[in-house]
Amino acid sequence: MRVDGQNAGNFITDRPSAKVHGAPGGGSSLGYLFGGGIKERLVEGVNTHDILIIVGESGSGKTTQLPQFLFSAGFCQDGKVIGITQPRRVAAVTVAKRVAEECGVELGRKVGYSIRFDEKTSSSTRIKYMTDGLLLREALLDPYLSRYSVIIVDEAHERSVHIDVLLGLLKSVQNVRSNFMKDLDNMDDKKSNNRAMKGIGTGTQCTSFLKQCHGRKFPPLKLIIMSASLDARVFSEYFGGARAIHIEGANIKLMYCILFILSQIILMRPWLLYSRLL
Repeated sequence: MRVDGQNAGNFITDRPSAKVHGAPGGGSSLGYLFGGGIKERLVEGVNTHDILIIVGESGSGKTTQLPQFLFSAGFCQDGKVIGITQPRRVAAVTVAKRVAEECGVELGRKVGYSIRFDEKTSSSTRIKYMTDGLLLREALLDPYLSRYSVIIVDEAHERSVHIDVLLGLLKSVQNVRSNFMKDLDNMDDKKSNNRAMKGIGTGTQCTSFLKQCHGRKFPPLKLIIMSASLDARVFSEYFGGARAIHIEGANIKLMYCILFILSQIILMRPWLLYSRLL
């Protein structure tokens, strides 16, 4: 499936691009930490490949920026959701708040989170941060994760029990949904349906799901494995030779951004530096 983002709107809000505090020169900050066409490479990679591995340095902004890039590229059309898993509850809540702030929207509307005993989402939520365990629980009620167009597994290098189980589940779900997309036009072909059913669930469940999806846009699940220190080769082999993208040098841009802000503060209030030296 090729996603065309030309008609997806400017961003989550209907007003001009949201700004991130500290971006030099003001203006839109989306992709500021991603130079050299990295944003385009990431979106193109997700468009082209159903499974993508992203290795990037800590502080590169991949956890907060990539979901926004994908939203702008049209991956939330037809009410679909971009899901991002985090190994810890604090991280899921903190990142969701940050992204909502960057987007200029109220937390729980277009951007939300879901953790144990706490949830801030609504029917309009399109970017959802959650713990690995919460997504596993969702899979019990919706084995095909039909609400999601993209699922991003962040911090995959931690290899917790939840992450390993989740990766195995998502591999099966991704295969099943890809086969469903290929076979929707051949529902009466028994051989074709049997091939699509070689995943999770019973034959009855798969047949019911095919009937439910008939006539609807049901894209394959896009799966992104993301980490700061990941052995991309191991994960690529597990997912059948999935493509890996390495993001380098993002921390340098972040440091330039911080130094720029500090220099502006010193220029506007030089007495602050003078008072610290005394």
